[in-house]
Amino acid sequence: MKKIKENELGKIIKDNFNTKTILLELNGIIEGHISIINAISYYKNKERILNIIDLCNNIRIDMASQYEIIFDENNKKLEVKLDNGQNLKITVINKKDTL
Repeated sequence: MKKIKENELGKIIKDNFNTKTILLELNGIIEGHISIINAISYYKNKERILNIIDLCNNIRIDMASQYEIIFDENNKKLEVKLDNGQNLKITVINKKDTL
C-alpha cells in the first residue's frame, strides 16, 4: 500500500478499475456497499470528480476535500479519506470473490 497524489489518480483509476467489476464501499455519513459490473471509471484532475458508471448507476464523487489516497496494487484496492468524514474504498471483484 502506498499513498498517492491526486494527479496520479486518473491513471490509477483508468489502469486498474475501468471496465472491471468493482465494489464501492462507503463509510461515514453515508454507508453502504455497491457492486458495479463493467464499470466505466474515470477521474479528471481539472474537475476533481471521480465518475463510476454502468447501465443502472451513475455515481459522481467530489474529490476536492480528499486528504489521503492509498492504493494497494496487489489487492487492487483504492482507499480515499475525505474531510467530511466520508471514506470510500474501491476494490476489483474477481470471479472467485464473493460479496
